Amino acid sequence: MFIKVRSYICVIFCLFLSSLSSSLYGAIFKLPGEGSQVVYNRLFPKEKKIEVNAFNSGMVINQSLINSYLVGGSVSYFWSEISGVNLEFLKSFNYDSFDRECLERFYDNIFGTILSTPCATGDSKEELEAGLRSEEFESGIIPGTSIAPTYMGVREIDMIITASYSWNPLYGKQLAFLSFTSYFDFYINVGGGVTISDYYPQTLTLKNGRLARKAQNSEQLSQDVILGCPSDYLLEEEQFGVCPSDPNFENYVGKNGRPDPERQITPTLTFTLGQKFHFSKRFFLKAELKDHSLFSDNGVENFISVYLGAGFKF
Repeated sequence: MFIKVRSYICVIFCLFLSSLSSSLYGAIFKLPGEGSQVVYNRLFPKEKKIEVNAFNSGMVINQSLINSYLVGGSVSYFWSEISGVNLEFLKSFNYDSFDRECLERFYDNIFGTILSTPCATGDSKEELEAGLRSEEFESGIIPGTSIAPTYMGVREIDMIITASYSWNPLYGKQLAFLSFTSYFDFYINVGGGVTISDYYPQTLTLKNGRLARKAQNSEQLSQDVILGCPSDYLLEEEQFGVCPSDPNFENYVGKNGRPDPERQITPTLTFTLGQKFHFSKRFFLKAELKDHSLFSDNGVENFISVYLGAGFKF
């Protein structure tokens, strides 16, 4: 479902780019007899105007482990037709992707025996244990297997607050759908602010104190020794991963097994390419491509997103 939604968003954004290219052409094209008055007599001026964007929504398109949908609003003031300042607030709603769910319920197989699936599809004991079972073994559990969650570093954005300079180099009109004339603005916003987020650090040690996977490879291990599940066959210091027989296994896999998140406030640079479509002196629609660059302890993290929005000015 998410792949389909992302495809639709990409199609919409491609249409936006197509519209932008025609807008750029329209901005430099003038009929004979049209002088500079075409440029300076704006039907939709913005000098000394305030714009309020209250219906912005979009999504981050370069994440693999979570799907982030953002909503928010902004207020802009323009002291000239070219320049202004923009204040923006965004709230993120995050949902785990299938890849993250799979990694956090992943199976480990030290001897390379073929398992039915690479990961469980749920958190229940039956679902987790099903991937480790085989009728070939009396115990039911395939020797050398266990549940081995993988917890990679993941940042879940909560809020983004930024202030930026807005440069509006192009204003013009274009023929939309070969039927009516629409007016547009093309703008670039550059600025900074902060991002408030929850960061889940990468960890190799599970909450049960064991490594998720055994360090040795299968060539260094004897199949005469039963590794992994059931854990009763091994000394505590030799055990790894999580077994369904563990009475507390629900606390060691999936969301419950994640390391505690770190609440972080991160300096952020923002860069926006956008286009507004004016439908009246007050109302407009807009499409934007944004990049938020977060400067964290891990280095620079980029979150690229696409937006659609609506607003009015007074």
